[in-house]
Amino acid sequence: MTPTERPTLSIAETADLLGISRWLVQQAVRDGSLPSMRVGRRILIPKVQLDALLAGTASAPAVGKVADTAVVRLAASQ
Repeated sequence: MTPTERPTLSIAETADLLGISRWLVQQAVRDGSLPSMRVGRRILIPKVQLDALLAGTASAPAVGKVADTAVVRLAASQ
């Protein structure tokens, strides 16, 4: 199963897809600007929520300058 077929993405897959660093994805998850779920020790990003956030149809609060920058870069990359 390829990453495009799964309903979730890992931190690394999300970073690669968006062209940003893993650290920036982790910061966005920590501050709540990027929806995520924890399965055991793994942090997964639901693709549906990521797509909605990038399309501007989701309302995820961006907290802090890093999160604001991340959201702007995510939206601009699409």
